[in-house]
Amino acid sequence: DHGKFIFATTDIHKVPATIISRCQRFDFNRISINDISKRLNYILKEEKITISSESQYLISKKADGSMRDALSLLDQVIAYCGEDFSNERVAECLGIINNELFFSFTDAIREKNYEKMIHALDSLSKTGTSANEILIDLRNHLKSILYAGVAGGSLIFDMNLDDKKQYIEESSNWNRMDLLYINQVLIDSAFHIKNSNSPFLLLEMTALKLLEMENSVKLDDLISKIDKGSIHQEKHIKINPRKVHDIKEKHSDSDITV
Repeated sequence: DHGKFIFATTDIHKVPATIISRCQRFDFNRISINDISKRLNYILKEEKITISSESQYLISKKADGSMRDALSLLDQVIAYCGEDFSNERVAECLGIINNELFFSFTDAIREKNYEKMIHALDSLSKTGTSANEILIDLRNHLKSILYAGVAGGSLIFDMNLDDKKQYIEESSNWNRMDLLYINQVLIDSAFHIKNSNSPFLLLEMTALKLLEMENSVKLDDLISKIDKGSIHQEKHIKINPRKVHDIKEKHSDSDITV
């Protein structure tokens, strides 16, 4: 009577219906960063170890929803840092890249600043993190900027207040179409970077390519400029192909090429 058989799987779609119908099903979700942080804080107090709340947040975020991984990471931090549990030392142990580097990366794209981009890439290379991991972090960074611009940033979960405020401020500088385009370029290059003999070089070339990206133009703004006569000479402007016919129909005699 005291025995329980537990069948655990990450591929529930492969389990036959005849098996599922004979089981009580419990779906385990990833644990939130806040819940992991609270547990780590309790353990640290019991062990009489002082680690800042920011470092606890870094450990919780790195654990990616797994309490077991969070505890393993905490053990690594304690063993690696000795008595120096500064935020920089903990980040170094976890291999976490400072957020400011990612902001420098996206700032360089927005400003089309080659010098700033090369400095950002050089700093990223010195972290010792693989190009593939950097690419994943960059895409998460772009996602945070995109989410921060929706509903006043209320859709950003599991982020401390200072970081959340910074992302909300950054979102006001971006057009969402540009963020989606940049993210798509990074997604398209991910396979090649992961399987390249020179992954970081390919990441560098992809980043420099993004500096040549044309800014998105809203169709309504473009038509408004045409109507006001503020565009007189021939222009080549990249817009959504599905919208091309709207301009052609309204301005068939225009000298604008779309």
